[in-house]
Amino acid sequence: MDMVLYWILGFVLILAVVFALSAQLLTKLRIDSYDFFGRNSLLMYAGTLALLFVAVYWASSHSEVNQQFKLPLSSEHRLVSTAIILLSAISGLLLFKLEAWLISLKIKQQAHAHASVVPYWQKKWFVPVVVSIVLMEEIIWRAYLPLAIFQEWSLSLTWAAVISSLAFGLHHVFFGWIHVVFKSVYGFIWLLMTLSTESLIPAIIAHCAFNFAVYWHSANQTNTSIKGYKEQQG
Repeated sequence: MDMVLYWILGFVLILAVVFALSAQLLTKLRIDSYDFFGRNSLLMYAGTLALLFVAVYWASSHSEVNQQFKLPLSSEHRLVSTAIILLSAISGLLLFKLEAWLISLKIKQQAHAHASVVPYWQKKWFVPVVVSIVLMEEIIWRAYLPLAIFQEWSLSLTWAAVISSLAFGLHHVFFGWIHVVFKSVYGFIWLLMTLSTESLIPAIIAHCAFNFAVYWHSANQTNTSIKGYKEQQG
């Protein structure tokens, strides 16, 4: 029995339960749960360090993972590789724009969608942390989990992809239930990219592009708000 598989799935289910119960409690206390989790965004990353160790352990013990960090870079495939990289980056940016637009249809204050990541934008460790998190998540959700589900439960690859994508979505539950839906869809798309190219690189590029767009958008909104506040005070 693959205990790592059950540990990861159990972890995301616990996160979902904790979020649901916490949201109900905060509502009874007349506290805006969206705002609370936004201001305490590190709660969402509870257990992330443990997941990082899982990713590193599994990747280091499976030499075939190294093959998933390669693209065809020979001279005859260089144009294809360049196109894959560009399309991957563009797809990540388009997913961000689509998410922002869809959220704006339901939520008047669109800034709520990504408010919890604002404080980290100008930190010196911002870029390496974002990239590290993306690498960790891609190893877990696009490399390890689908394969483990496929082998452990003898399910079809389609069902393995769906379950691992839903787990990826639940891992973002502290951003709100709507983001569970969004991230599950993104996870499935990025897994299709991984399977079709037999490489994690396209998903990593798309994921990084999406995350950087989120932070850039949040930072711009924060700077605009600060500037407006200073003008009002001045």
